[in-house]
Amino acid sequence: MRIREVCVLSVAAMVVMLTTVVGQSRANNERLVPYTVRLVQRMEGPVSGSTVALVFTTAQRSDGAQMRRQEMIGPDGKIRSSERTIELTDGTVASFDAISSLRTTTYDSTRKWRNGIRSTSSGCVKSAAGTTMNAKEVVVGKDLVDRYEVIKISHSGNHIWVAPSLGCAVLRAQYGPNLRVAETIVGGEPSAEPFAVPVTYREVPPSQFFRLPPGKAASDRDAFYHSHRPR
Repeated sequence: MRIREVCVLSVAAMVVMLTTVVGQSRANNERLVPYTVRLVQRMEGPVSGSTVALVFTTAQRSDGAQMRRQEMIGPDGKIRSSERTIELTDGTVASFDAISSLRTTTYDSTRKWRNGIRSTSSGCVKSAAGTTMNAKEVVVGKDLVDRYEVIKISHSGNHIWVAPSLGCAVLRAQYGPNLRVAETIVGGEPSAEPFAVPVTYREVPPSQFFRLPPGKAASDRDAFYHSHRPR
């Protein structure tokens, strides 16, 4: 290979590298949009004609902290299960069970929290760190949910509708035959309640909290837990 060809290839490689670095830098400096969204999936209850609701609530603060809560509400309106997870930018991840009053908490200062947040400037297909969210995801079109313009993203027969103007919040989701529709969409900083830490809950390792069967998966989760306790 001639020297000139080597130089051209080197310059091209450098351009690609700089483009990647600049893209990631812009993503890291992207302003995160706060929101709270409540999706509801309704399904047939144990008695004919009755309905059980699965409620999925997601909240994001402008500092990048996220909360996810999943609840099951019976035909009588009572909450049958309620689990909530918060992920903070300092590396803290904590899950709480409102029924059993248990919690499990880890701390990892090296945790790359931006990898789990979709970037609005990328059309919600990349993370806030500039990395691809999922190489198998395909953007299939645009739509409107409530008053928000959304992008429909599909993967393996499942679909999500995300709103770039609302921090790429998922405003509708379909997993197989199960459809989750937005019942509440609120822009702005979430209230303090979704991120509150219930001090009276008993701290347990993940194998107990998530009721994991004995085996390597449970052992690995517990090993990580014991080596990443909060400071």
